[in-house]
Amino acid sequence: MEQPNHNNGRIEKTMTNRSKTSTNCAYLLGGTVPHFTSDYADMNPQSEFQEFMRRNESTAYDFSSLTDSCSSILLRRLKQKFQFALVASRWRNASNVSIVSGEDIGMLCALVDLVTGSKKPIVIITHGSYFGSKYWKYFARILAAQRHVHWACLSQSLAAAMVDDYGFSQSNVHDTGYGVDTNFFKPVAKTTSKPMILAAGTANRDYKTLISAVEDIDIELRIAADSAWYPVATNINGVTLPDNVIVKSAGNYTGLRQLYGLSQFVVVPMHDAKFACGYAVIVEAMAMGKAVIATRTSSVSDFIIDGENGFLVDVGDVATLHERIKFLVEHPEVASNMGARARFDIEQSWSLPSYTSRLETAVIAASGHFKCGVNSDTAPSSVRFGREINT
Repeated sequence: MEQPNHNNGRIEKTMTNRSKTSTNCAYLLGGTVPHFTSDYADMNPQSEFQEFMRRNESTAYDFSSLTDSCSSILLRRLKQKFQFALVASRWRNASNVSIVSGEDIGMLCALVDLVTGSKKPIVIITHGSYFGSKYWKYFARILAAQRHVHWACLSQSLAAAMVDDYGFSQSNVHDTGYGVDTNFFKPVAKTTSKPMILAAGTANRDYKTLISAVEDIDIELRIAADSAWYPVATNINGVTLPDNVIVKSAGNYTGLRQLYGLSQFVVVPMHDAKFACGYAVIVEAMAMGKAVIATRTSSVSDFIIDGENGFLVDVGDVATLHERIKFLVEHPEVASNMGARARFDIEQSWSLPSYTSRLETAVIAASGHFKCGVNSDTAPSSVRFGREINT
């Protein structure tokens, strides 16, 4: 049995059936992570890093790890993410390979390596967060030259941009895609006959276009403008809403899951963007067995097969969005069939185990010494959120 511990901000898995070896992976998490508490576990989906830790010898670190590691007065004057990147060099040196949850920390770790000369392998999960920055092309030249730095992109479009637009080596760029907890997000029986469609999230959302598209359709639109990563602000703040539109927080993941279940289908309208946006809502809704209508952005996700498990519409195209929404409202059997196909596709390609397998491939490419999947035969639910669960 695996026995996870959470001590002084260091989230560590120890193995009782064998000793730990030098193949340990340091998993660096931006921010402070609440996942390893029982209260959080009961109301939230499992995260990608937890599935990786279940399968591999790993030690995860978040910002709370700085509590007993940041003794220097000068270091404490820096912003937390800079402190974290500097202190993380110790954890990385003690590990065979590292994974970083995003570019904000990952780029800083790579720059620290540039100064120190370290060549410790590192895999940075890439959201494309800086692709729109005027400084990114300059940083990209420096980062592309560091052959020990690998990039695990959340979609094919992001991976293609890294190679084609920014000059990264194809061998260092990996299309690892995305993963969702298909046990937390799964189809449920609808408990209401009132027709409702759902839109959720705040990052880069174009809710004005969506509201214009549903004005003359006899359907209730619920907008759950929540985000764990972005301030709750959208382009409809202060706008007078039509009678069929309700904007209200889902409250938490459990509330959002309930709204997915009640909806006929889900709409994710977005402004154009070079970075990953809308991915979480799209994949969660599809895992719940819902057809999704989403905007085709420059960083389009890999989940939707247009016309088969959902629809893609162009940025700001009110007429086509209206047409697609009206079609699914008037043909609920089509929406249901699309939703069933969506659930099947998510289970096949975008579950947490599927995602973790692709991430493990990237880790092996970065460091051939790391033995991935050493615990892949363990029941997926045997350890969740750092605590033992009876199965």
